[in-house]
Amino acid sequence: SALSRRLEKLEEKTWGTQPRGVSEPVSHQLAEYSTDLGNSLVGHDRIAPIIKRIDELETYLDPTFGEKNSQSDRVKRSIVLSQAENIRADCDVLEKIQAMSGELNGSNLKDIEEVGRKLEELKGLQIEERIQADSINTQ
Repeated sequence: SALSRRLEKLEEKTWGTQPRGVSEPVSHQLAEYSTDLGNSLVGHDRIAPIIKRIDELETYLDPTFGEKNSQSDRVKRSIVLSQAENIRADCDVLEKIQAMSGELNGSNLKDIEEVGRKLEELKGLQIEERIQADSINTQ
């Protein structure tokens, strides 16, 4: 039948053409699972209505449920207005960063190697002077 052909294709896509070590087809396992599920629900009257409402429950459990339709434009506007001060502060910081980034692109960084060498020389002189000062203090 068409259903068994579809299941065979599904099995082939799932496990490939290699034997999976189980001679029992998936359709039999699915039928057993369905039977077990049905048997476990018998006598549990409170579960049946929940099973019928699974789609609705999934809708409510979706993390974006509250963001999609429940907020009116008025609520969204009040949220934005409540964050206005934070938005302005972030904007000010971004403007400062933009203004300061010009200093990184100019000729200020071209001489960095030379300045580094000069700093090394100054560091060496400072160490020599400290050694001399320590030797004078110990005498």
